[in-house]
Amino acid sequence: MNFLINKFVKEIEILKRRVNDDYFTINCNCKEIANQKMEQKFEKDLEMVIHYDKDIDCDQIVDEAIDFGVEEYRILKLMNYRNIANWICSAIELWEQQLYLYLRDIKSDVSLKDNWFNTMLNNLDNHYNNVIKSSNQYLNLENKRTLVNILKHGEIQSIEKLKQVEPKYFKITSLIEDIDGIDLYNSSLTDVSLNINESDFNETCDQIIKFWEYIITLNN
Repeated sequence: MNFLINKFVKEIEILKRRVNDDYFTINCNCKEIANQKMEQKFEKDLEMVIHYDKDIDCDQIVDEAIDFGVEEYRILKLMNYRNIANWICSAIELWEQQLYLYLRDIKSDVSLKDNWFNTMLNNLDNHYNNVIKSSNQYLNLENKRTLVNILKHGEIQSIEKLKQVEPKYFKITSLIEDIDGIDLYNSSLTDVSLNINESDFNETCDQIIKFWEYIITLNN
């Protein structure tokens, strides 16, 4: 059993390392990239006007370049946000399937049909004398599962549930005050609606590893 768990832990460690090294580096410098795009837009438009020997309205060229840069920044931030959301979801989905494989290994006769995750969890909890569902190692991941439900589906019940235990996810910093992004945008993915960053993905991976380490202690 512990051999399989060690395999799971290794998978999560690799996922965490590769995502941080290869995927979180994409579009991470949103302001710098947007400024470069803005400057390129300004230089191209200015060159076009000079080439065709037209009257130069520098103010208009500057305004259009700034608007272009602002839009580029908004898009890059949104892409970065969705990238983080995707990897948090992927880590939790991987853990859920690891749970299934582990349960099949210790209880080959288990049947998972309706409400498969809760059925799986109850079977696992029963196997370990009902200590899994009340453990901090599981509850931390249950909060992440709730976050994933919000990211993927914008589920109202999940929103209300997570606000009670992890209100930090709903505080988006604006120029004036912190705002609730979900209330403002009524969506979890069409705008930067939740306060998530790379550290939340890393925390998810660490919590999965701690969960499996806890299972090992129960096996010993």
